[in-house]
Amino acid sequence: MTTEKMCTGSFAYTRDDFQAVIEAVADGRIDPSPLVTSRIRLREVVDSGIERLLGPDATPRSRSSSPPEPLPGRECFGVS
Repeated sequence: MTTEKMCTGSFAYTRDDFQAVIEAVADGRIDPSPLVTSRIRLREVVDSGIERLLGPDATPRSRSSSPPEPLPGRECFGVS
């Protein structure tokens, strides 16, 4: 008796691809601002971010603890 197995995977981007995009953003060839639809505080990432993206029909999940507060002066990616 034999069984058939299928393994599916993908490989999309290389280190060179990422470097090219970083350079294009840095020198102004690509404007990433249209990709930012809203900004939220780091401590709101679960309630205002992930759960909002999942939508109202998502299954509630239990939380073992609240996310840590961001360190002062350590904001990044538009999160403050």
